[in-house]
Amino acid sequence: MKVAIDVDAFNQLEVRTPRLLIRRMQDADFEAQLAQEIDPRVMRFIRAVPPREQAEERVRSFIKPWSGEDMVWLSFTVEALDVADIPAGTVLGAVVFRISERQVGCGEIGYRVGPDFKGKGIAYEASQAVLDAVFGQSNLHKMSARCVDANKASSRILEKMGMQREGVLRQEALADGERRDLLVYGLLRPEWEAGRNS
Repeated sequence: MKVAIDVDAFNQLEVRTPRLLIRRMQDADFEAQLAQEIDPRVMRFIRAVPPREQAEERVRSFIKPWSGEDMVWLSFTVEALDVADIPAGTVLGAVVFRISERQVGCGEIGYRVGPDFKGKGIAYEASQAVLDAVFGQSNLHKMSARCVDANKASSRILEKMGMQREGVLRQEALADGERRDLLVYGLLRPEWEAGRNS
């Protein structure tokens, strides 16, 4: 079953939670998003910090309109609306989504939050909101995510979202200069629907 997604609608997608605004990344977010892309504390479990020029290019690619093509990230800025001790409008992090295998209806989600905003449930709240929006506005059959085995906080977030650990890609990641296992998580549409109805 081929994925059916309205690319124009997803380029306009905006999701609100009681505390957060999750919206398409835009030019005004460039500096805040770049600061996270080059911050070793943020990128510790994601990827090696790239040279600044490469990081700038990556953030610009996030800001461009989404093409809807396989393996191209649709990028959202996570902004504070009503988070304790954080001014409204502060860029907190990012959530990204991409179609990983169109023919079988699979997608992938990822997230990051600035170091000053961790431990407040922001990554979970924003990721859950995007996951719900993607499943709700497409015929996607499965959403997956990956995290380094040492990133216990990320594993807890994915499990709280209802994802199940499906496998281990041995020594497929680098974290803190060491080869680490990459954990693969997945959530099927029927599981998401059951969670929504419980």
